[in-house]
This record gives sequence, structure tokens and C-alpha cells, in this order.
Amino acid sequence: NFESGSKVWHSMTSSSQSQSQSTQSASSKQNNNDDDDSRALSQQMSESLQLNDDTQQSPPKQTAFEYLCVMYILRIRHHSLIEWRQHLAIASDFKHLFDEKTVTQLHCEIDEETPISSQCIEAIFIDRFQKGFIAEKTSFKYLLQCYERCNEFFQRIGRYWSGVIAQSEQTRCVQHIQNCILTFCGILLTTPDLTTTQDFMQSHDEFLRILSSPPKGRDFPTHFLSKLFEQIEDDVISEVLDKPMSTIKQHSMHPMRNTFSTAINALIKL
Repeated sequence: NFESGSKVWHSMTSSSQSQSQSTQSASSKQNNNDDDDSRALSQQMSESLQLNDDTQQSPPKQTAFEYLCVMYILRIRHHSLIEWRQHLAIASDFKHLFDEKTVTQLHCEIDEETPISSQCIEAIFIDRFQKGFIAEKTSFKYLLQCYERCNEFFQRIGRYWSGVIAQSEQTRCVQHIQNCILTFCGILLTTPDLTTTQDFMQSHDEFLRILSSPPKGRDFPTHFLSKLFEQIEDDVISEVLDKPMSTIKQHSMHPMRNTFSTAINALIKL
């Protein structure tokens, strides 16, 4: 009986030890799993915090300059001025060009979904053209004013007005904006669907009015005409010059003292 009981006890002890070892092993595995989960969670939190830090970092100088340059030249803004303030803190030289009051009063508000960037000029113009041109009277006059602000910017760059980015990068940015303005001028004068019928006709009248004005009086910005015609395809250039050429022909066939100068002025500029 003793031997039988001893065997049973040893069997129970072994079973108990085996269960204890199994429990310890399971507990150890559970602890290891918990440690792995904790490390994974800690890593995720660290990456999340790092991502938030990256998101909250100030934009680079190049982005700030282009944002403010486009905003100033094209006279546009978003409803929220938070991004404008962030960029202005980086490129502080722009504080001399516009403050919050002038931005709110003079700049046309475009959709928040339209990025203010030199790479999105087309989207900006499409959005801007839908807002109308009450202050500028016509879209052509608005584009001329934008072109002139580009010329003013080139002069500032020549005077080393800002060192936020290299002069060559400043020039490249403004030149790209000006080329886009010229392209849209050509599209405007040849594409009635871009704007309203009234604005299309008034823009052509504005073009003719400036073309026929005395050279020393009202004139196009420097090099505007030559660069404009470079942007317009040969098969549609007649649409731009049809009215001016008809006016020149009419005044040349029936010259009068008060109208002949109109034809001469247009010929000189062309």
C-alpha cells in the first residue's frame, strides 16, 4: 500500500510540478507578449508624436516666399489667414508689402481647396475669374495689373530687398508667375468661354483703348505686347488683332485730324 501510495504521491507531485512549470511558462510568455505590446504601443506613440511634430514644423523658406509672392502679385487670399501668418513669420520682408488690413480689404478670397502656389496658377486664375472684377472693371485690366506687379518685383529683387532665398530662385518664381499671366491674357482674348460675354467684349475694348493711346500716355507694361504675341498661336492671333486692324484700316481710309492719330498709335505699338 505504501508503495502504491508513494507512486500516487510522486505521480501527483510530478503532475503538480508539470502544471506549475506550464503555468510559469504561460505566465512568462504572457509577460513577454505584454512587453512586446507595450514596446509596439510606445513606438506607435513615438511615431505619432514625431508625425505631429513634422506637421507642426514651419514651412520651408522656398514655400513661404512662393506663397506670399503669388498672394501679393495676384491679389488673392484664403478666408483663413493662419497660413499667411505662418509664411509671413518666415519671409518677414513681405510685411512691408501687405498687412492684415490690406489683405482683408484688397485681396479677393478664393476657395480654401485652391492651393496658393506658383505651381497652381491655372487653378487660381480659374477660381479668381469666377469671382468677377468689380474693382478692376475687366479681367484684362486685372491681368495687366498683375503683370505690372511682376515687373515691380523684378526691381525689388535687383535691389536685394530680401535674402530669404537666393536671388536666382526669387527671379525664377516671379518669371514663372509672369509667364502664366501672359498665357492667360492670350487665352482671355481668344476664348469667350473663359469669362462672361460682357467681360470678354470689355477686355477687347480695353486692349484696343490702350493700343490706340499715345505711346507717352497710357501704354502696355514694358515688353508686354511682344511677349503676349509669343504666347498666342498663329491660327488665333487674328482674333486678337481683328478689331485693332479694322480700326487702323478705317481711320487710314478716311483720315481725320482727331482720329488719324489713333491708327498711328496702334501701328507704332504693334
